[in-house]
Amino acid sequence: MVENNKLRVAIDLPNTRRFSTGFYSLDEILGGGLVIGSIVEIFGEESDGKTTLGIQLLKQAQENGFKLLYIDAEHSVTREYLEQFLNLNDLYFLKPASAEEAFDAVREFFEKYSDVKNMIFIDSVPALIPERAVSDGSFKVAELALILSQYLPIILRKYYNSIVVFTNQVRDIIDMRFGRGGETTTGGRALRFYAGYRLKLDTIRLIFDSDKNQIGKVVKVEVIKNKFGKPFGSCFLDLYFGKGYSLNSDLLEFAINKKVIEVSGSWYKFEGQSVHGREEFLNRLNDKDFRDKLVDAISKI
Repeated sequence: MVENNKLRVAIDLPNTRRFSTGFYSLDEILGGGLVIGSIVEIFGEESDGKTTLGIQLLKQAQENGFKLLYIDAEHSVTREYLEQFLNLNDLYFLKPASAEEAFDAVREFFEKYSDVKNMIFIDSVPALIPERAVSDGSFKVAELALILSQYLPIILRKYYNSIVVFTNQVRDIIDMRFGRGGETTTGGRALRFYAGYRLKLDTIRLIFDSDKNQIGKVVKVEVIKNKFGKPFGSCFLDLYFGKGYSLNSDLLEFAINKKVIEVSGSWYKFEGQSVHGREEFLNRLNDKDFRDKLVDAISKI
């Protein structure tokens, strides 16, 4: 029997709160940003920019007053790389010895900051090794799936002020009769089920400078699952090595798509000003006043 004090009229349900990722095109395909109180899975092939996207989500969250926890299960991120994006004085950080230690840290962090908005980044699912496997060296995939199925429902039920972001790896499904039988992600079905968003990253092409040096790549972000809006939308983000995803490139392409900026050949026209060349326009966006004008124009669409 349901206790009376647990029943309420649906009109009393709180409004959905969303968090802007900082990328206009990504926010659009998500339906207005990420819902606070959701689980996000970012997955793809190796070196497709999953960790960098997660770190830049942390950066955006930090700039908006969120408390942050970074769980580096891969034991791979460096202090120098984090300092490019984040204020380390306001970042909780853990390199866990086991999956259980990682989720215990999540619980401890939540108990401390449950009353304020927060973001937890777990990088990555394949690196979450069950405690028993750490001690005796025998790791079974089913054990991690069981741990995730135990912890993820707790996250959804209790972490109302949290956005929890996981990175995950694509792996091949081996069919004993026919060989390779498609792709899946690590950790069983639990994360795929409980995630409010599943974002698949794919490298589309490389970016070269004028001297033909490889300096980055274009990454396609596809929404495979979206409990809070339309799925299957996609956008393209420019990832520059050592610098991260370009907010300016995203802003420019979004403004072009929305007809806020007119393009004629190599000329870019905005509010009566003509700028020659894409790189020159991107440089202009480093000027706060110019950027603010463009952002304001987009907001009026």
